[in-house]
This record gives sequence, structure tokens and C-alpha cells, in this order.
Amino acid sequence: MKRLLALHLFIFSAMLFGQADANKGQINGTVLDPKQALVPNAKINIKNVNTNAARQLTSGPDGEFRAVLLDPGQYDVTVEASGFATAELKGVVVSAGSAVRLPVLLTLGTTTVVVEVTEALRHRK
Repeated sequence: MKRLLALHLFIFSAMLFGQADANKGQINGTVLDPKQALVPNAKINIKNVNTNAARQLTSGPDGEFRAVLLDPGQYDVTVEASGFATAELKGVVVSAGSAVRLPVLLTLGTTTVVVEVTEALRHRK
């Protein structure tokens, strides 16, 4: 009886988690330098334009980053790394149940580069 109860609790918990995940989206990507080399330890800031809720991440050793369980909406993404200009990707639209892939190409220097996200990137799943 205890095993059956434990199994039911496990299934119920999995169903709740799955439903919560389905109502959220994510942004993931790779940070690259001008020669297409991976950029580890880049600082990524993801801000919801409507709510101002922000999340800070750091790219891994493979230049990858991933922000999960984001509310649907429009986001601005800023990427900074030592020796590179700051990259800003504005207007990234996150939909429920979707993942937006952002390839981030940093340029050398200290200036800021702003990229407006196009329709093609907004609808990739």
C-alpha cells in the first residue's frame, strides 16, 4: 500500500512539474568571438521588458548558456566579456513551451553592439 501511495505521489508531482514547464519558455545560446571561438565566462543578463524581472547567467566552458522557466514575453539580452564590446539583443520573444536559440557573436573592443531580433529568430522553436 505504501509503495502504491508513493508511486501515485511521484506521478502527480511529475504531472505538476510538466504543466508548469509547459507554461514557460527558455532562451539558450552560444557566445562566440569574431573567429567563431567559444567564449567561456561571459556575463549574460536577460530582462523581461514588461515586468523588468531579470536573470543573470554565466556562459559555461563551451560558451553555452540557458535560461529556463521564463515567463512568456519580450526580453532584452545583454552579453559582456572581458576584451569584447557588449552585445545587446533586443526584442527577443519567448513563447510558452518554446526555446529561443541565440547565437551571440562578440566583437573586439569596448563599444556596445545592439541587435534587433528579426521575425526569423522570433519564431524558431
